[in-house]
Amino acid sequence: MKIKLNFLLRKKRIKLIEFCKINNLQTFKELLKYCELKNLICVDEKEYMSLFPKIEKDEKEVQLQPKTRRRGRKPKAKKSGNVNKKSSS
Repeated sequence: MKIKLNFLLRKKRIKLIEFCKINNLQTFKELLKYCELKNLICVDEKEYMSLFPKIEKDEKEVQLQPKTRRRGRKPKAKKSGNVNKKSSS
């Protein structure tokens, strides 16, 4: 006899997102395989996709931006004690 996954989630008081994280399920196909192995009736793909929307990134965004180098502080000008005094020669 198969049990609905939603029933199991309510019984354990966890959400589908937490369930997938605990069982390391990254895709809907992996969730389906898991449910088949455990003799569960899986949630609809629409419900899964509403919780886990596909993140489509442009190739530009995927590439890491080069790190900018931070500039150090300017060294303090060395002051000599005789700067303001006139030389008497």
